Amino acid sequence: MRSHEDVFSGDTNNIYADGAISNITAFHKSITEGDCANSTVAPSVRSNLTTILGRTAAYQQREVTLAELMKRSEKLEFDTRGLKT
Repeated sequence: MRSHEDVFSGDTNNIYADGAISNITAFHKSITEGDCANSTVAPSVRSNLTTILGRTAAYQQREVTLAELMKRSEKLEFDTRGLKT
C-alpha cells in the first residue's frame, strides 16, 4: 500500500524477472559455496533431496533410503535448453 505522498515514478522495466534471476543466482551461489547463512538453503536442499529420493524409488520400484541415495555417484544434470535468460 502506498500513500499519496509516497509515489514511485522510476522505471521498473523487468523488475520481477530481474529480481527472480538475481534471487536464483544468489541462491545457487550459496549452495555451491556451502554458505547456509540464507535460511532457505537447508530446507530447499532437503526438499530437492526428498524429490530425488522419491524419483529414484519410483524408477526402481522399491524402497530407497536417503543413506543409500547419498552413497550413489549418480550425477543428475538439469536440462536448461529452452529456458530464457
